[in-house]
Amino acid sequence: MKKIKRISICAALAIFCLPAFADNRTPETNALVSAEWHSLVDPLGPIAEKVAGYLSDPNDPQLRREMYRALFSGISLGYLGLTNSDPKHPDFFPYTTQAYNAFSNNPDDDYYVVPIEDGAVYKITGFRGTVKKVDFQIGAGMLIPRGIVDEYYLGKNLGNYDLNDDVHLRKDGSFEVILSAERPAGYKGDWWLMKPGVSNILVRQISYDWVHEVDARLAIERLDTPAVKPRPSAEQLEANLRQIAGWTETTVKASAQFIKSIRSEMGINKIAYKNMAAYAGHLTQRYAYGGFDLKPDEALVVEAKVPKQCRYWSIHLVDDFGYMIDWMNRQTNINGFNAKIDKDGVFRAVISAQDPGVPNWLDTAGYKTGAIQVRWEKCNEWPDHKASLIKVADVRNVLPRETPTVTAEARDASIRMRRRGAQMRKRW
Repeated sequence: MKKIKRISICAALAIFCLPAFADNRTPETNALVSAEWHSLVDPLGPIAEKVAGYLSDPNDPQLRREMYRALFSGISLGYLGLTNSDPKHPDFFPYTTQAYNAFSNNPDDDYYVVPIEDGAVYKITGFRGTVKKVDFQIGAGMLIPRGIVDEYYLGKNLGNYDLNDDVHLRKDGSFEVILSAERPAGYKGDWWLMKPGVSNILVRQISYDWVHEVDARLAIERLDTPAVKPRPSAEQLEANLRQIAGWTETTVKASAQFIKSIRSEMGINKIAYKNMAAYAGHLTQRYAYGGFDLKPDEALVVEAKVPKQCRYWSIHLVDDFGYMIDWMNRQTNINGFNAKIDKDGVFRAVISAQDPGVPNWLDTAGYKTGAIQVRWEKCNEWPDHKASLIKVADVRNVLPRETPTVTAEARDASIRMRRRGAQMRKRW
């Protein structure tokens, strides 16, 4: 009896609610919706053809589909950046994770971005955490949120603020700082200067020990506008949605063009320093790059003498589009925490598709071509880099005799540890 009553009630409710779900479509509205939708999505169609020239082998179906993946990544990041954060009601959004990935970004970094307005007043609060470094980079240019005006550059760095040096941390690790063009009258707390021309903040959370270090917790608010965010108008929504195609095209092209220039300027199977002033590089960090081009039986041995004082350093691999090669499931990056330094103070890495059974192996994951990036931050000297092309079978002949052997079981265990650490990071 109870079951029958429940069915009757549900049926009555369904009948009562039918008018709310009535089909209001007409041929005119169908045509209007179709036209508006196509006006938003049709500009996405030609993008693949525009960026296909950056494929190292256009006939390789694997590379083509990885390019499509990069485009979908740009579309999803464009949606997130353009529709969920604005300078009047800011919100940090993830700029680089396993899903959002470009510009040869650092696997040790979790990047967050927020658009801001020149002359506004913002307050940033949070907790420092225990990661190696938390840096706020104040940027100019149009990297965020309107794509890249010049597709070969990423804007200008107007200043870096470090949570270790530029705020007073409370005992619980919390902090509060005002970012503005002038210090607010009577305000005695932490304050950061906002230089003219700003458009975005890029946050770098750099971790050495992925498993045990804790990421910062961050929030940003604008103080010179009301807290309540108005419902976006139809015009605002349309403008943002229309920009997604431009965001996607310029992001993927800029990233690919950067790697193309690296391989041309620095050379293949070589490493040299590059001035990153035009690419929004960190002001206290030096960047070294080079291209790699390896056959399945070849290895590139990279050597650098580690400085006695160096706050952070790392090396990692990217593909021809500047996307980090799978760093969660393969050892495609090494940093100063997990690197093995030889007795002579030299770091020696082996880049190859085959596992040579040594600690400092960088796995190309089957990519024949790509690029190498090395970062050195706040070091007492900037080391030179040596790169030697050899056969994988000869790796042991060029490494110190005491170099330990990494078994297949040990490698599997280290990758599992890597996966755990990557998942414990604040990525989303």
